[in-house]
Amino acid sequence: MKTLTHVVFGFGAAISVMSFLGGSLGESLFISVLAAGMHPIIDRYSHARGRRGVYRTRLLHSFETLIPLALAAGFLVGSGMGTAQAIRASLAFAASAASHLALDMLTPGGVFLAGRRVRYPVFRWDDPLANTGFSAIGVLLSVAAVASMI
Repeated sequence: MKTLTHVVFGFGAAISVMSFLGGSLGESLFISVLAAGMHPIIDRYSHARGRRGVYRTRLLHSFETLIPLALAAGFLVGSGMGTAQAIRASLAFAASAASHLALDMLTPGGVFLAGRRVRYPVFRWDDPLANTGFSAIGVLLSVAAVASMI
């Protein structure tokens, strides 16, 4: 999927987790914005060029690397706010990262799990309808999460 789709959907995943775990609105927005901010980094540093074009590398498109890195990044972000916030932030970052992998798993490029490529190629990465649909789902997740915190 396109990076913007990952950002919107990842924000929805993160703020939904924050809402479920009892984060305040301010804390949830702060953590979720930072979690969504990792998606351009994931796409920037985990793509390479080959003879057949651009492809995903194992660096950040692998469950074994991305999820632990997201958990650690979330913990670092939340650690200045307290232990409970650090745990919530870790889980929100992991949910956002998992959403990235889940969306990319639906494209022909797939992602990596246990060293093997996993893919269920339902959509092209640049399919406008799929990108719009998943972005809309991300917005709906966000609205529902914020509404439950107000």
